[in-house]
Amino acid sequence: MDVLRKVIGAGKGYDARLAAIAGAAGAGAYLAEMAIDLPLLDCPTDDLLLLGGLVTRDPRIWPILGGAMHFANGVALAQVYATVQDRLPGPPWARGILFTLIENTVFWGIVPLFDRYHPAIREGKLPKMNRPVPFLQQVLRHIAYGAVLGVVYGRGRES
Repeated sequence: MDVLRKVIGAGKGYDARLAAIAGAAGAGAYLAEMAIDLPLLDCPTDDLLLLGGLVTRDPRIWPILGGAMHFANGVALAQVYATVQDRLPGPPWARGILFTLIENTVFWGIVPLFDRYHPAIREGKLPKMNRPVPFLQQVLRHIAYGAVLGVVYGRGRES
Protein backbone atom coordinates (compact mmCIF):
# COMPACT_ATOMS: atom_id res chain seq x y z
CA MET A 1 0.00 0.00 0.00
CA ASP A 2 2.85 2.41 0.79
CA VAL A 3 4.36 1.84 -2.65
CA LEU A 4 1.03 2.59 -4.35
CA ARG A 5 0.60 5.68 -2.19
CA LYS A 6 4.04 6.96 -3.24
CA VAL A 7 3.51 6.16 -6.93
CA ILE A 8 0.26 8.09 -7.15
CA GLY A 9 1.35 10.84 -4.78
CA ALA A 10 -1.44 10.19 -2.31
CA GLY A 11 -1.46 11.48 1.23
CA LYS A 12 -1.56 9.34 4.35
CA GLY A 13 -5.36 9.30 4.29
CA TYR A 14 -5.49 7.38 0.99
CA ASP A 15 -7.31 4.05 1.26
CA ALA A 16 -7.72 2.19 -2.06
CA ARG A 17 -10.22 -0.35 -0.70
CA LEU A 18 -12.38 2.32 0.87
CA ALA A 19 -12.17 4.39 -2.32
CA ALA A 20 -13.39 1.38 -4.33
CA ILE A 21 -16.36 0.92 -1.99
CA ALA A 22 -17.17 4.63 -2.06
CA GLY A 23 -16.85 4.71 -5.86
CA ALA A 24 -19.19 1.75 -6.29
CA ALA A 25 -21.71 3.33 -3.90
CA GLY A 26 -21.46 6.62 -5.78
CA ALA A 27 -21.92 4.84 -9.11
CA GLY A 28 -25.10 3.27 -7.73
CA ALA A 29 -26.36 6.70 -6.63
CA TYR A 30 -25.60 8.05 -10.11
CA LEU A 31 -27.74 5.32 -11.70
CA ALA A 32 -30.53 5.91 -9.18
CA GLU A 33 -30.55 9.61 -10.07
CA MET A 34 -30.53 8.70 -13.77
CA ALA A 35 -33.62 6.54 -13.20
CA ILE A 36 -35.32 9.61 -11.72
CA ASP A 37 -34.25 12.20 -14.30
CA LEU A 38 -34.89 10.16 -17.46
CA PRO A 39 -38.70 10.29 -17.20
CA LEU A 40 -38.79 13.58 -15.30
CA LEU A 41 -36.81 15.54 -17.89
CA ASP A 42 -38.09 13.48 -20.83
CA CYS A 43 -34.65 13.22 -22.39
CA PRO A 44 -33.36 9.67 -22.97
CA THR A 45 -29.66 10.20 -22.28
CA ASP A 46 -29.03 6.75 -20.85
CA ASP A 47 -25.42 6.39 -19.72
CA LEU A 48 -25.55 2.60 -19.91
CA LEU A 49 -26.36 2.88 -23.61
CA LEU A 50 -23.76 5.63 -23.99
CA LEU A 51 -21.02 3.41 -22.56
CA GLY A 52 -22.17 0.01 -23.81
CA GLY A 53 -22.91 1.44 -27.25
CA LEU A 54 -19.24 2.31 -27.63
CA VAL A 55 -18.36 -1.38 -27.64
CA THR A 56 -21.32 -3.20 -29.19
CA ARG A 57 -24.36 -2.51 -31.31
CA ASP A 58 -26.37 -5.27 -29.65
CA PRO A 59 -29.05 -3.53 -27.52
CA ARG A 60 -29.42 -6.66 -25.35
CA ILE A 61 -25.82 -6.26 -24.14
CA TRP A 62 -25.79 -2.46 -23.66
CA PRO A 63 -27.17 -2.44 -20.11
CA ILE A 64 -24.85 -5.21 -18.90
CA LEU A 65 -21.70 -3.94 -20.56
CA GLY A 66 -22.59 -0.30 -19.89
CA GLY A 67 -23.24 -1.11 -16.23
CA ALA A 68 -19.89 -2.87 -15.86
CA MET A 69 -18.11 0.04 -17.54
CA HIS A 70 -20.03 2.53 -15.39
CA PHE A 71 -19.08 0.85 -12.12
CA ALA A 72 -15.45 0.39 -13.22
CA ASN A 73 -15.31 4.09 -14.05
CA GLY A 74 -16.92 4.99 -10.71
CA VAL A 75 -14.32 2.96 -8.82
CA ALA A 76 -11.42 4.37 -10.87
CA LEU A 77 -12.61 7.95 -10.44
CA ALA A 78 -12.90 7.34 -6.70
CA GLN A 79 -9.21 6.39 -6.59
CA VAL A 80 -8.36 9.79 -8.01
CA TYR A 81 -10.74 11.45 -5.55
CA ALA A 82 -9.10 9.64 -2.64
CA THR A 83 -5.72 11.07 -3.62
CA VAL A 84 -6.90 14.69 -3.78
CA GLN A 85 -9.87 14.94 -1.41
CA ASP A 86 -7.77 16.35 1.44
CA ARG A 87 -6.93 19.32 -0.78
CA LEU A 88 -10.58 20.23 -1.39
CA PRO A 89 -12.57 22.55 0.87
CA GLY A 90 -15.64 21.73 2.90
CA PRO A 91 -17.21 18.68 4.48
CA PRO A 92 -16.85 15.30 2.73
CA TRP A 93 -20.15 15.51 0.81
CA ALA A 94 -19.22 18.95 -0.58
CA ARG A 95 -15.69 17.81 -1.50
CA GLY A 96 -17.16 14.87 -3.39
CA ILE A 97 -19.59 17.08 -5.29
CA LEU A 98 -16.90 19.67 -6.07
CA PHE A 99 -14.56 16.98 -7.35
CA THR A 100 -17.15 15.38 -9.63
CA LEU A 101 -18.43 18.69 -10.98
CA ILE A 102 -14.86 19.66 -11.86
CA GLU A 103 -14.40 16.28 -13.57
CA ASN A 104 -17.70 16.64 -15.44
CA THR A 105 -16.85 20.16 -16.61
CA VAL A 106 -13.36 19.18 -17.78
CA PHE A 107 -14.56 16.13 -19.70
CA TRP A 108 -17.58 17.89 -21.17
CA GLY A 109 -15.16 19.13 -23.83
CA ILE A 110 -15.21 15.70 -25.51
CA VAL A 111 -19.01 15.63 -25.79
CA PRO A 112 -19.00 17.15 -29.30
CA LEU A 113 -16.89 14.15 -30.36
CA PHE A 114 -19.51 11.81 -28.92
CA ASP A 115 -22.23 13.71 -30.78
CA ARG A 116 -20.33 13.30 -34.01
CA TYR A 117 -18.87 9.78 -33.75
CA HIS A 118 -20.77 7.70 -31.16
CA PRO A 119 -22.59 4.88 -33.01
CA ALA A 120 -25.79 5.06 -30.92
CA ILE A 121 -26.03 8.85 -31.34
CA ARG A 122 -25.34 8.62 -35.07
CA GLU A 123 -28.06 5.96 -35.41
CA GLY A 124 -30.55 8.07 -33.42
CA LYS A 125 -30.77 5.64 -30.49
CA LEU A 126 -29.42 8.33 -28.18
CA PRO A 127 -30.01 12.08 -28.46
CA LYS A 128 -27.12 14.46 -29.02
CA MET A 129 -25.46 15.25 -25.71
CA ASN A 130 -24.17 18.78 -26.22
CA ARG A 131 -27.45 20.47 -25.30
CA PRO A 132 -28.81 22.03 -22.11
CA VAL A 133 -31.00 19.17 -20.83
CA PRO A 134 -28.36 16.42 -21.22
CA PHE A 135 -25.85 18.74 -19.54
CA LEU A 136 -28.30 19.28 -16.65
CA GLN A 137 -28.78 15.52 -16.38
CA GLN A 138 -25.03 15.00 -16.17
CA VAL A 139 -24.72 17.68 -13.49
CA LEU A 140 -27.49 16.11 -11.40
CA ARG A 141 -26.02 12.62 -11.81
CA HIS A 142 -22.54 13.81 -10.88
CA ILE A 143 -23.93 15.57 -7.79
CA ALA A 144 -25.50 12.26 -6.68
CA TYR A 145 -22.27 10.36 -7.34
CA GLY A 146 -20.09 12.98 -5.68
CA ALA A 147 -22.19 13.37 -2.55
CA VAL A 148 -22.28 9.63 -1.91
CA LEU A 149 -18.59 9.24 -2.80
CA GLY A 150 -17.61 11.97 -0.36
CA VAL A 151 -19.82 10.76 2.48
CA VAL A 152 -18.85 7.08 2.19
CA TYR A 153 -15.13 7.82 1.85
CA GLY A 154 -15.23 10.44 4.60
CA ARG A 155 -17.12 8.27 7.08
CA GLY A 156 -14.93 5.29 6.31
CA ARG A 157 -11.82 7.27 7.14
CA GLU A 158 -13.36 8.40 10.45
CA SER A 159 -13.88 4.85 11.69
